[in-house]
Amino acid sequence: MATKYNLSAGVVDAFNFALADKADGDTEPVVVEYSLRYPSQKDLEPSQAVARQISDLRDEMNAPDATTAQKKELQERIDALEREQTKYFYDLVTPVGHDRNIRDVLERANIMVVKNFNKMVRQEFNAE
Repeated sequence: MATKYNLSAGVVDAFNFALADKADGDTEPVVVEYSLRYPSQKDLEPSQAVARQISDLRDEMNAPDATTAQKKELQERIDALEREQTKYFYDLVTPVGHDRNIRDVLERANIMVVKNFNKMVRQEFNAE
């Protein structure tokens, strides 16, 4: 008899996290919660395409014959693509019980909160 695996057993679709935010008009920080959905392969495809474009542009930028002006223009294109790639990721994040966009909250957050957020994401997406 062949071995049978259930690859979906114990797999969750998302995880929740919380952080404090002090938006304009708030007198005190407010703890806000989010759900971050694990991406499907279909979710990853646009981001992976952008990652390939970024890699190609970096190769062009590091070419020995690239001028300073070309490097500057290529870096601007890379920066724009990285913003686009970040948007794909933030689309996986849903506010829970509020309407504060995670991008806005992270832009207002203390750099250590952002560092903790990035660490959490790396740990969750690299878990085995």
